[in-house]
Amino acid sequence: MASALETSALVPVSQKAVQDYAAHADNLLNYVDGCMKQAPLDALAAKQVEMMLQNHRNHLQFMMSFFRLNNPELLKEIVIWVYRAYQAHGFSPDNFPAVLRRWMEAVSQFLPPESATEILGVYGWMLENHQRFLAAADEYRHMEQEAAGAPHPLQALRNEFLQGLIAGSLSRCNACATGYITGKDELREFYLGVVQPAMIEIGNLWERGELSVAREHLATAIVTRIMAAQHMRFFGLEKPKGKALISAAANEFHELGARMVADLFDLDGWDVTYIGSNVPVEAAEEMIRNEKPSVVGLSVTMPFNLGKTADLVDRIHSSPELAGVKIIVGGRAFQFSPTLWQTIGADAYANNAIEALNAANSFMETRPREAE
Repeated sequence: MASALETSALVPVSQKAVQDYAAHADNLLNYVDGCMKQAPLDALAAKQVEMMLQNHRNHLQFMMSFFRLNNPELLKEIVIWVYRAYQAHGFSPDNFPAVLRRWMEAVSQFLPPESATEILGVYGWMLENHQRFLAAADEYRHMEQEAAGAPHPLQALRNEFLQGLIAGSLSRCNACATGYITGKDELREFYLGVVQPAMIEIGNLWERGELSVAREHLATAIVTRIMAAQHMRFFGLEKPKGKALISAAANEFHELGARMVADLFDLDGWDVTYIGSNVPVEAAEEMIRNEKPSVVGLSVTMPFNLGKTADLVDRIHSSPELAGVKIIVGGRAFQFSPTLWQTIGADAYANNAIEALNAANSFMETRPREAE
């Protein structure tokens, strides 16, 4: 049970320990990779070697983010998510304690003793709660299966669009869009009521092992093409009201959410600079300095990219040149903990593109007027 996972035993890790962990990242990763490659993979990872190694890299990035942010609820929810997703892809439950022990061996070997003791406290907590994580992951799966709720007004259209994505049919999905969208209002409704939930379900299908990575990428490509075509039908019809810069986080390749936000800002009359996915922190900061937007929107899907997002937020807020710039964050990574956006240092959190737009407009309404 998720409620049985008590996080009070998690003690914040010192800055020195975080720095030591990051400084030895390559050594830690190489040690764990080497050990797990020699493990009986048929039993632990169902021959998913490349996915296993990628998970090690993701784990390292996420743990550095967690140590910095010190959000126990985030750690708990992410570990449950990992247990659910990787079991669905053929990983044995025995894989998780096996790899945690390898990380603990690596930390003990490469980090100074005081830092190692701090870090090992967190890994030890995860290992001790292995059975509880398994139970919580199973509980979440049952809850998802039972969750139904009232049908959405666009449920039939959403289902048809989703089936088109699963089938990889651009024409079928495009027919859904062109048959419904006649103006800006319908475009907003289509984005939020059809595209967003359909893509969430595409991600869920991948997590459950029911959709391949290639099929997931094909669905994303189809949605990207449809959004580009539909957005340009109504682009530039409003007078600019303010400047906004929208981007996916550094190392983040899931950009549909950010693209959706940028499109709806455009339609609302904002002067939008959309810089896409995987923009390094330094490059994003330089672009923000050059463009001087009133609002910056950052989208984060994968939790292991939270650390770099926090870096960019810190850079913006600590720069006198960018004083007054408001930062709105969103994306699936923030849904794991309701207070995470505040921990990051953002000015607002948005669950969808409309909420992001409403927050930006609210900031503009409270912004001091410039002297004439």
